[in-house]
Amino acid sequence: MTELSTSSPNKNWQAILAFLMHLVLFAMVLTLNSSKAVLSVGWISLIGLSVIYRVLDRSLWKTLSQSIWVPALLLMGLWALATLTGIGVEDVDLWKRDIRTKMPFLWLPLAIWLMPPLSSRQLRWLSLGFIASQAFWAILTLINLARDYEAQMLRVQQNGNIDVPGSISHIYFGVLLAFAVLLGLYLLLHQRRQFPTWGRWLIGGAALLCFITLHILNSRTAQVSLYAGLAVFIAAEVVERKAFRAGVLALVMLLSTPVAAYFTVPSFRVRVQVTIWDFQQSEQGGGNLADNSLSTRRVGWRAAWEVGKANPIVGVGLEDLRAEMVKRYEEWGLELPDPIPTRLKVPHNLYLKYWAGAGIPGVLLLLGLLLFPLFVRKKPYPSLLYGFLALMGIGFCFENILERQIGIIFFILTYLYLLPRKGQDGNDPVTGQINEK
Repeated sequence: MTELSTSSPNKNWQAILAFLMHLVLFAMVLTLNSSKAVLSVGWISLIGLSVIYRVLDRSLWKTLSQSIWVPALLLMGLWALATLTGIGVEDVDLWKRDIRTKMPFLWLPLAIWLMPPLSSRQLRWLSLGFIASQAFWAILTLINLARDYEAQMLRVQQNGNIDVPGSISHIYFGVLLAFAVLLGLYLLLHQRRQFPTWGRWLIGGAALLCFITLHILNSRTAQVSLYAGLAVFIAAEVVERKAFRAGVLALVMLLSTPVAAYFTVPSFRVRVQVTIWDFQQSEQGGGNLADNSLSTRRVGWRAAWEVGKANPIVGVGLEDLRAEMVKRYEEWGLELPDPIPTRLKVPHNLYLKYWAGAGIPGVLLLLGLLLFPLFVRKKPYPSLLYGFLALMGIGFCFENILERQIGIIFFILTYLYLLPRKGQDGNDPVTGQINEK
């Protein structure tokens, strides 16, 4: 991926280090679904290699002082916020675990800031690798479902989820599938000439496979997020191309897809029916807080909202929020399982968690992270970026995506590679080519 220079020992080492960093990055993207160990070793390796690279290049201080990169600073701010909310925290062990989990927010953006930028070819291969890896895990998921179809469908009927191979939850896998769909569409719309005919068919087939699998996989969070991302992606494309008739047709097709899925995909239909039943049980006060996911979310949202209203300025601490939510349940006289499962101690809404846990500064930082890219003047072609922000913005409403390592690393890598670095303004995030408006 990187040509080795023979001009000097230092240059040789820089080329080798650059190759290693890009190799580690590629490995992290390929193993998002399957290996927590690779992700952990990966971001630690990247920061070490990037610092060594800049030391050998004698540009460490220059890079940090002359190339202020606001997106990276915003991400680092999430770790700083988690650290500061530990002041006076009651559950010190949970707080320590939280800041360890969120360490990539501090070091991974810094590593990407310092490491040499990817070439257009490397970015393209990175994108293709991500799509291919999601398609691979989609195939494994469908095979796993086919081998145990009756048992899996029974779980769906009981408000459970379809098993996903690997070390990833169905919600996070669904989010990755959703972005693979967006990324595949972007490549087909804007980079058709970069691929042979068979390559286009492979990209389109992989994106379609991810789309279909997401509808079979009963992750409501990922499904709603996908449609939000696709709607914004299509709208951005329509405005850019001024193809309003085609845009209306595309949006009609998009809106009709869930209807078609309801009548053709059994797991999708059962999940919709179970969700309606779950909502009705919750409305009647009979929701099973231990097993019914929608009932769990609704009572968690209410508890976090009450905690946030009582502590709107600085919150109660991101990890002390758990104990405060349990106090609300006890005050309401809810029948709680013993022991209380973790899913009842978190609000399943990142905005509510940051407000109740870190107050106004917390929710402003989170919103700033999502809104800042809208004000970047020179940015890559915006449809993919806007689609990603919509996907994540809706996903945050139903799941604490930035509380687990896989969600953190996926968000950091996608966020930073969809935004221009200083000196690269206007470059396409996937190909590195300049977009002409």
